[in-house]
Amino acid sequence: MTYHGTNTWLIQTETGTIVIDPGSDHPGHINSILNATGGNIEYILITHWHADHYGGARELQEQTGAPVAVHKNSLANEQLEIIRLEDGDVIGGLQAIGTPGHTLDHICFATQNGVLFTGDHIMGWSTSVVPPAPEGNLRLYMESLKLVLSRKDALLLPAHGPPLHEPQLVVRALLCRRIERLDEIRALLTKRPLTLDALALRAYRLADKHKHEAVRLTLLSHLEELARLNIARCVEEAWYLN
Repeated sequence: MTYHGTNTWLIQTETGTIVIDPGSDHPGHINSILNATGGNIEYILITHWHADHYGGARELQEQTGAPVAVHKNSLANEQLEIIRLEDGDVIGGLQAIGTPGHTLDHICFATQNGVLFTGDHIMGWSTSVVPPAPEGNLRLYMESLKLVLSRKDALLLPAHGPPLHEPQLVVRALLCRRIERLDEIRALLTKRPLTLDALALRAYRLADKHKHEAVRLTLLSHLEELARLNIARCVEEAWYLN
């Protein structure tokens, strides 16, 4: 579910290195960060609380003493030395851009010269899983895509997959795909009740069993958005066309 793993981005400054998403707590990954930075880390920035991004923060902080910066509403462990960021805050020369959707605490980090570190909001290998509330929110995700579209960054550096050199094309495609998916799921609904699993079989090809839970979560977030729009309704865990 992480493609080839989590991209940890290192930004060299005059006073040390900024680490964006230290990844999991895998010893080899942490050692690679320490070797690359010489242990001179100024800040550890976290795009969101998922373990493949945040899991290595504790070990890296213990090794270097660097503070960990997260969104103000993050579920990050309070036992760490944590800086809580508001949307628009600047830390280490990077601006925090609130992009809720994949998680409600998701933030991107922007440089002054048009580079945006996008975490899981925009990835280089797949669309993001957008779970339902309270963890995620499809409406907020789509609004966050529109926000990135309005910024006109020159380069997107995601936490999974390769760099994205045509941000406008990528973001427009992601936004259009979500709108299309809402229409496709709406077309599957009838006045006859259908369970989430039944809808999942109709809406997705589930050849990879390990993706089943991600499919269920994404489908449920789309159904919840259709319910918000008064198009669908749920009664006793079955979904109807309203």
